[in-house]
Amino acid sequence: MKEERLLELEGRVQLLEDKDSIRELAVRCGNYIDRRDPVGMRSVFTDDVRFYSRNGSLDLNGVDETVDFLTTQLNKVSKRSLHVQHGHIVELDPGDPDLATGTQFGHSEGVAHDPLVGVKLAAVRYEDIYRRVEEGWKIAERCVSFFYQVEASNYLQDVASDTPVQGPASLPADF
Repeated sequence: MKEERLLELEGRVQLLEDKDSIRELAVRCGNYIDRRDPVGMRSVFTDDVRFYSRNGSLDLNGVDETVDFLTTQLNKVSKRSLHVQHGHIVELDPGDPDLATGTQFGHSEGVAHDPLVGVKLAAVRYEDIYRRVEEGWKIAERCVSFFYQVEASNYLQDVASDTPVQGPASLPADF
């Protein structure tokens, strides 16, 4: 009986460690994006990662394309950013110990190079698939959706509008 209980406890500890590793992975991802750290980003994504947006404005495939976008392309639109993670729900796959899914909520801020453009604010939700590989847990798929994505100077007006996802084409919230 003691041996059975010990095995059960070991399994439960492993589940907690896996969930903690995945939550830390998601925080590290935001930190690497803010620092435009390509080496760090490669450490959090699988080689075959898909990173896309629910509204269709973004669809990246593979670690090279994803890292290039999150470094080079983001540098073109902002001189610095801040990703702040809030709640994170992690579900481990009961049929496969090397797969998990997660939903993470957060906010991001981006400061434009041009002071006339100002600061962009966004409320986001990430829906992820995680895969354990030799190096540990990594993000295999990330779908980002926006509750809003607006310029700080227009925050009140744009968040209350029917199209709070501002960009080349303003869109409704896709939460």
